Amino acid sequence: MATRRKECSKKRVQYLVRRHIIELIMQSPGSRIRIPSSNVLARKLGVAKSTAQLELERMAAEGLIIPKVGIGTFSNPDCFFGRDSVSIGVIVGDGKCILKSYFTTLMLFGLETEILRHGFQLQEVPVFSNDEDEMVEDLRSLSCRAILWLQPPERYASIVRALAAERPVLVVEETLAGVDSLRINRHAFGYALAREILKKNRVRPVFVTYPLFRDTTFQGIRQAYEEAKVPLEEKQLIWEEDKLKRLRELLGSGFRPDALFCMLEFDLESLAMFREFGVDLESECLFVTNMYKPAAMREPAMKFDFPAEEIGCRAVEILQARLNDRCLPVQNCEIELSTRWKMV
Repeated sequence: MATRRKECSKKRVQYLVRRHIIELIMQSPGSRIRIPSSNVLARKLGVAKSTAQLELERMAAEGLIIPKVGIGTFSNPDCFFGRDSVSIGVIVGDGKCILKSYFTTLMLFGLETEILRHGFQLQEVPVFSNDEDEMVEDLRSLSCRAILWLQPPERYASIVRALAAERPVLVVEETLAGVDSLRINRHAFGYALAREILKKNRVRPVFVTYPLFRDTTFQGIRQAYEEAKVPLEEKQLIWEEDKLKRLRELLGSGFRPDALFCMLEFDLESLAMFREFGVDLESECLFVTNMYKPAAMREPAMKFDFPAEEIGCRAVEILQARLNDRCLPVQNCEIELSTRWKMV
């Protein structure tokens, strides 16, 4: 644990040096500016000269800055778009994310693509500290004009609000009172998903997901089946911690599902379990997803489109409006997932 804290502190100091240099460059976009020496950086930022020198060498290796022997080090305008544009900082989760889920990757692709496509600069923002005051101080010092925060933890609520008090902040896939937010309407998605599955005469589906979606996606699914006069049993909606155990008990009881929708983290295990119990995934049971079909799966699957681009466009619209008018009422927007699908 001590080693991990030491490594985190080291990375934070390195990031502070890099961020300071990038912010100097962003003050004169498109221009070639002189970068302070390691001695100057060390004194200004209160870090070791060796740390500052190491980060200068890394940035030079990446082509962000260009050292010239006997003259100094300069920025490389070609790496910073060469235009005077507003930068938007992007934070994911707790800011310490190392492993990303497919969902997070897909969301980021849509959000970041649209940020860049609309002419903004994009600044990825890591968070190294665990101290709230230190985190607020670090994030307040960012030069970006707005922040897009994907799925901030609930414990960060006061930090998000502190930032939102001084610059536009958009929270994505969470809702926080007093802060602009954009999230997927999961109840509507559950309802639309179930309607399409019903059109294929699938009346014994199994849905495996997280407790988070029990009161949203599951309720939409239940509503669609109730309207179709095909009530679902509680055992068909699996959301508890021991999901795979519950699924095994269900299949072991003799229940024969004719459709399966599950979160990606459980798809391979669930599919293997279905095969173990002799459920034919080609003619008897339909695999349904709104993410991707597992590469190891040879049977057909029903894949719904995921509107990453649409989500990104809506996020940029909200941020642009807030940048233009800080006095606008807080926007809490929901976006509906697509009901378009194809067999893959």
